[in-house]
Amino acid sequence: MRPHANRTYLFTPGNHARRVEKALQLNADVVILDLEDAVAVAEKVATRTIIKEGGP
Repeated sequence: MRPHANRTYLFTPGNHARRVEKALQLNADVVILDLEDAVAVAEKVATRTIIKEGGP
């Protein structure tokens, strides 16, 4: 049996709770929470902590 191919990758900023919640409700094969490029420098540490503890 062939493994399922991931066709849809959805990137969303990890520091916007509403966007994360919406992304998780969509029919994407993979949701990637961006903790670097899309997050302001001043919010990076807090965003990493929130995601590590289970998300916004």
